[in-house]
Amino acid sequence: SSQTQGPGERSPCTPGYVAPFDWKGFEAHYEKAFVDADHQQQELLKEFEELVKFFSVWASAASVLDTERGGKRLRTRERYVKIADQSLSQRKKH
Repeated sequence: SSQTQGPGERSPCTPGYVAPFDWKGFEAHYEKAFVDADHQQQELLKEFEELVKFFSVWASAASVLDTERGGKRLRTRERYVKIADQSLSQRKKH
């Protein structure tokens, strides 16, 4: 070759040659990936918060409906017991 190499110098053709690493590019790539992951995490947290709000409203509505149904069942059972008591009282009279 026209270039002379001193001892310890290696060229890309020399066995064992390791190309210089682009640390700035690596750092920029890492920072971009980190920012992207953070953005994605923030979006997921927003979605989760909305789902929690929705679930809370749904659970409250379900609780109100269950309370109303429970009240109706209780009144129905009370009526049944009153009718059964009246029927039993009438049988005792006869």
